[in-house]
Amino acid sequence: MRAKLIAGATAAALAGVAAALLRGGSLRGGSSSTAETTSTEETTTFSPYIDTSLSTVLDMAATARKTDVKDFTLGFVASGKGCNPKWGGKSSLTDTTLDQRITALRKAGGETRVSFGGAVGTELAQACGSVSG
Repeated sequence: MRAKLIAGATAAALAGVAAALLRGGSLRGGSSSTAETTSTEETTTFSPYIDTSLSTVLDMAATARKTDVKDFTLGFVASGKGCNPKWGGKSSLTDTTLDQRITALRKAGGETRVSFGGAVGTELAQACGSVSG
């Protein structure tokens, strides 16, 4: 029963985070940067983590231009006191500086993805008492 509650709470939290991010414009659209297989070759995309809870968020577009690494994993969405998703459990999911950096990265041909959890803080599934929060 607890496993079903956690799975349901996780699904609800993910849906809520996705809706919040879409409203904020941070993670709309784009292509998947997972490993892809073609008929002639296999390619894998490197996607380093960016700690969005740091006081200065990495300039991903500038990094992409310098290194040709164009895909980044944003971490970590965790509980910000109860069933309230926040970056690193601290800052708003609609951070305008982060939104601007994601937009600049996309213009440079890059993309982002989101990672949930992290080593610090509380996982949303454990912070949410039910599927509805």
